[in-house]
Amino acid sequence: MIIKTERLILRSPRISDAEDIVMNANNIHVSKWLELVSFPYYKKDALSFIRYVIKSSKKRSNKNFDLAIEFKSEKKVIGFINIGLDGHGKKPWIAGTGYWIGEHYWK
Repeated sequence: MIIKTERLILRSPRISDAEDIVMNANNIHVSKWLELVSFPYYKKDALSFIRYVIKSSKKRSNKNFDLAIEFKSEKKVIGFINIGLDGHGKKPWIAGTGYWIGEHYWK
């Protein structure tokens, strides 16, 4: 999936995004708001996350989309967004979203 705006591209993550993810997620001002992102955040953490997202996106039952947020002018990943549905059995489906952006790009 690819979504383009004037300044951003939302797309599937790539292994080559690891350095950009570390540069932005390895920041206490970012990670303190994220349940699953530790501080400090290392390249091995980013690679593990990317591999997990790629693997889970291939499952037909997956109703979650984890997309890299790429800043077009710099061609760098500056954050991530998750858009998902959760529902089991007779329970109603619940939609949710979450995102983070590197502190340098907060405006």
